[in-house]
Amino acid sequence: MGNCSCEEQGKYSYPNGDYFIGTLRNKIPFGKGKLYYENGDIKYEGDFVKGKKQGFGKYYFSDYNWYVMENNKKFYFMKGDYYFGQFFNDGMHGKGIIYLNNRIKYDGDFVNNKFTGFGKYYFENGDYYVGQLKDDMQHGKGKIYDKNGNIRFEGEFVNDHMNGIGKLYFENGYYISQFVNGKMVGKGKLYSNNGAFIGEYYFINGKMVNAAQKENSLSNMFQYFGDRFHGYL
Repeated sequence: MGNCSCEEQGKYSYPNGDYFIGTLRNKIPFGKGKLYYENGDIKYEGDFVKGKKQGFGKYYFSDYNWYVMENNKKFYFMKGDYYFGQFFNDGMHGKGIIYLNNRIKYDGDFVNNKFTGFGKYYFENGDYYVGQLKDDMQHGKGKIYDKNGNIRFEGEFVNDHMNGIGKLYFENGYYISQFVNGKMVGKGKLYSNNGAFIGEYYFINGKMVNAAQKENSLSNMFQYFGDRFHGYL
């Protein structure tokens, strides 16, 4: 008799003014239900365990109520933006998708409300990153594509910057180089699309040592690199 797990449909109020309507177990949200903001707007619908969001559900953001860092800039979720996926202990945890302005912003793994694991992240210009992430940043092996699906870079990232060996693609070929904090350093090799070796070039802190070496194809590549990648290196 002392271990009764009594379930009923009802309402539960949280200290911050939010309230839950759905399945209660021993007067606590447990099972399916909906969570509402104090003003009556829906906040979350899905699974609950012992009063917390846990399992699978859909979380609706309110104006300016959550942000992550994007290239040292804050971006805000507005009313109507939402997360759809797994939860654990009240946080986004597991597989999920974030929608911003009715478009996918991120699709992948979460750990304690942060992009951590493997995922696909879309930049404001439509380009996107596919690869490993840690604490909301590109970290590990990954690839960057333009909005048309053409690969532009593949290699290693550390804290949102290209670090390690990377392969930079451009219209007529590709360049393999060492990167440090998003900048090319040391000797790199340029190849045509068919794999034919074109030449070697040397960089210090992202700048070519002998600018006179620039050929038309290489110049075009760095123009693209400077214009396109400036926002997320």
